[in-house]
Amino acid sequence: MRVREHTGSFLLDAIAGIDIALWGICGKACRQPICRLFGGSPNLQIPTYISGLEGDDLHSRLSNAPSQAAAGATRFKIFLDTTQGCLRLIDHLREKCSEEIEIYVDALGRMTPKSALACARQLESRRVGWLEAPLKPEDLRGHGRVAANSPIAIAIGESYRTRYEVLPFFDVGGVDVLQPDIGRSGLSEGRKLSVLADTFAHTRCAARQYRTGTADSCCPTSERSLREPACY
Repeated sequence: MRVREHTGSFLLDAIAGIDIALWGICGKACRQPICRLFGGSPNLQIPTYISGLEGDDLHSRLSNAPSQAAAGATRFKIFLDTTQGCLRLIDHLREKCSEEIEIYVDALGRMTPKSALACARQLESRRVGWLEAPLKPEDLRGHGRVAANSPIAIAIGESYRTRYEVLPFFDVGGVDVLQPDIGRSGLSEGRKLSVLADTFAHTRCAARQYRTGTADSCCPTSERSLREPACY
């Protein structure tokens, strides 16, 4: 409940679904992709990452990574269980694939500000791109403190549906990478979240579509966010 509906309720998810459906109807009626309805030209090449490595142990989690890398995957996000286990996985992942792959870590809100900063310092030495969802989603002050002192970017966004929920985190400097879940915020609100990210010029926007596991999904529901100046 903390991750999905703690502050916004299922009502916002329902509204998001209707919003996406209406944009889809408009796109079909105009015979245009939704990104064209928003104006401008969309990015034709979109970076993605593999979200999570399945398996119950280190060996099984690493078993599919080389074939994914051989198929062209250059970015992986792994989920933190314990800090030491996560660090071992990162080290072995680079050995199995390449030193040049990009790695991100999702803590799933399991940390305290103190443990998050300690972990971030160790992740920095391993060239991790960001630490995602380090704290409980309602910990506003904690996110501000962590982001202000972390040597790597702090990513949040999946737990929030609207700009009204996210704005306080910008105000306290608690977000470096905004990750709106377009499937849950809707396209209309997603565009406003993207503009909000652009307003705080230091913030990047990694648009998400839940279940795709992509940093910037090529599905229609995230095309708009990818067009914003602060997005990548």
